[in-house]
Amino acid sequence: MKYLEPTVINVAESQEIAKQLEVELALLLAMEQSLRLVLQWMTRGRGNSRKLSTLRFAARSFERQLSRTRTLADYGGYLHLVTEFAPLLAPEVRLLTKKREELQAGFEKLILRLEY
Repeated sequence: MKYLEPTVINVAESQEIAKQLEVELALLLAMEQSLRLVLQWMTRGRGNSRKLSTLRFAARSFERQLSRTRTLADYGGYLHLVTEFAPLLAPEVRLLTKKREELQAGFEKLILRLEY
């Protein structure tokens, strides 16, 4: 299969998708940082109920953004462009998708443990 020639529409669409991905990834990284900050929070005296509440909120926010990023990648996002314009990268895209699913499953287990 040959690489497709970029057209004005494809280039414009690709640029828009790249910008959206940049914004969504920045949000995800900010939420990751907030999660790390909560985990480093040292409580004193009154127990961990406030920390736990904040940790749950940060973890849920991170999980929602992670799911959103995954949905954008899979449905109407950038993964179809990678395999369309560079078919040789399809095996790597599949490998990354599998790894992402494993990480997502592990994170979901952590969220459940945090809840209980």
